[in-house]
Amino acid sequence: MMLLSLSSLLFFGGLLSSIATATYAPLAQYRKDHPRVSRHPSSRPSVQCSPKSPGSPPPTSAQRNGTICYVQSHNDSVTDDSPYILDAINKCNNGGHVVFTEGTEYIIGTALDLTFLKHIDIGYSKSNNTAKNTDGWDTYRSSGITIQDSTINNGDDCVSFKPNSTDIVVQGLQCNGSHGISVGSLGQYAGEVDLVEDVYVYNISMANASDGARIKVWPGVPSALSGDLQGGGGLGNVRNITYDTMNIANVDYAIEVTQCYGQSNQTLCFQFPSNLTIQDIHFQDFSGTTSKKYDPIVGTIVCSSPNVCSDLYASDINVQSPTGSDEFTCGNVDESLLVGVNCTS
Repeated sequence: MMLLSLSSLLFFGGLLSSIATATYAPLAQYRKDHPRVSRHPSSRPSVQCSPKSPGSPPPTSAQRNGTICYVQSHNDSVTDDSPYILDAINKCNNGGHVVFTEGTEYIIGTALDLTFLKHIDIGYSKSNNTAKNTDGWDTYRSSGITIQDSTINNGDDCVSFKPNSTDIVVQGLQCNGSHGISVGSLGQYAGEVDLVEDVYVYNISMANASDGARIKVWPGVPSALSGDLQGGGGLGNVRNITYDTMNIANVDYAIEVTQCYGQSNQTLCFQFPSNLTIQDIHFQDFSGTTSKKYDPIVGTIVCSSPNVCSDLYASDINVQSPTGSDEFTCGNVDESLLVGVNCTS
């Protein structure tokens, strides 16, 4: 079950086995049912991709038709509001505006299949509640995406690039309490091909997080991160990923790269390297202080084999632990390319 506060919004791809019937509230009815809740459809912003932009310009979005759908909620912190959310989106798809209402709590207890979205604006108001058990932004089977100027308070990935995400720009984000900006996890399913390529992450503030920049790939041998999270053996490639300008505060690892995700036995991971390759990765202009969790270690860059992990570059890495250390754990990487990274093991 996922609690959605309106400080962040997650589009979670999945397949609904069944879709319950719900009703959306036209403005007049919603005002009648919720007299004390502020109602203000946000105007449609004119947003430019700046300062970075994806390689391909975004498609032109069609003119909106003026339809507004206010999402209802049980507002009881228990009952699944997914049918209400999905119904409002269906009603306003292809030209309308969906509004999540200020001061209202929404529970997403069922994965939402939103692959049909077309020419739709989704607006929400701010909340002081932290989003629980949820990523901030995820991309999956997506290309030509720009995510910018967001403030995200949550407990999982601030941004996660899921399989087959290409030509993506993320910039101007303030992330708090997250698991960082992550590529993956990838390679979880044997025989499946996962690609994440041509990603630029720029100008990020990361606080109170487990990671700043993170790339997580499963090894070539079946592994279990937990009882309900297992995998390994998948195919694919992570290529041309840049993390540029990140300031961290109280973050466990400034940088974490692993091809042993889910496998605590590194000897076994090195014996059965990942089938998913990592290449042409850039970390530049990192600053700030890590948490005390791994002090004196401030980051880890460990590949399962140099044959499947190459051309990892770093420059201007100015990160320290609370005690002033700057040590990194490094393995199966060309340390001469990691300028400013103090590899000690």
